[in-house]
Amino acid sequence: MNLSTKNLDELFFIHDDMGKIRCCKILLASKDFVNNDYLIIGLSIGSVLIWNLANNSIVKKLEGHTDEIECLIFFNNNVLSGSADKSIRIWNFDTGMCTKILKNHSMSIKCLIIIKNYLASGSADKSIKIWDSQNFNHLISLDGHKSSITILESLSDENLISGSADTKIKIWNLEGTCLSTFDVHLASITSIIQINKNTIISSDDSGSIIIWSLNDKLIKYIFENSENSILQLRQLTDETIVSCSSDKSVIIWDINTGSNTTMLKTCQEVKSIEFL
Repeated sequence: MNLSTKNLDELFFIHDDMGKIRCCKILLASKDFVNNDYLIIGLSIGSVLIWNLANNSIVKKLEGHTDEIECLIFFNNNVLSGSADKSIRIWNFDTGMCTKILKNHSMSIKCLIIIKNYLASGSADKSIKIWDSQNFNHLISLDGHKSSITILESLSDENLISGSADTKIKIWNLEGTCLSTFDVHLASITSIIQINKNTIISSDDSGSIIIWSLNDKLIKYIFENSENSILQLRQLTDETIVSCSSDKSVIIWDINTGSNTTMLKTCQEVKSIEFL
């Protein structure tokens, strides 16, 4: 899939008129069981757009949220959107209809993830909610963080790992028990990735990227990027990761040495990285 400069110009022109882009999710026909490649976009005005990348057009506009969209995921032919209006909406991808609204959080929804047969949601209300991913009924609440949940990830497809503005990272089982707490950062957690069974890489708002061991909780490396926030990490290969930052940089890091092998500078803050 290729996006020409004209495509991107038209894309951002439309969104300048509609509000700021808050989050996005790419759907590929080759792996997401949809008929074309799509870009799902969450806007600051509370709308969700479904953009057909084959013909460069908006095919659906999902409206119902009353505040900005904070996170998006795609699951089982549904678009799930989390908003600052404290709700999660389930949208049928084919019809664009909202089929269910989840309202158990008391503050903004910051992150969503599907793990096994469950939906997990993290909120500024400090809690993580676990929902049945088939009927979306609320099951349990995970409480323990002292500030907003900022990131949720699956750990070996068995447990849930959470990062928070309280600088802590916690590992939970899906019955609601906190198994471990890791205090390795000095600022709000922004991203977490699992490199292998025993190795986690996490980043924070101060610009630090830390590689640490699950087994012994020991820090292996600390990469100091800058004083600017690391906004997201992605694994590129077995030996490298990619970071994007509020300082407008995209950096490829060698995880064995801690050195950056490639740096790209952009004209604007880079909030997200996706590999196609």
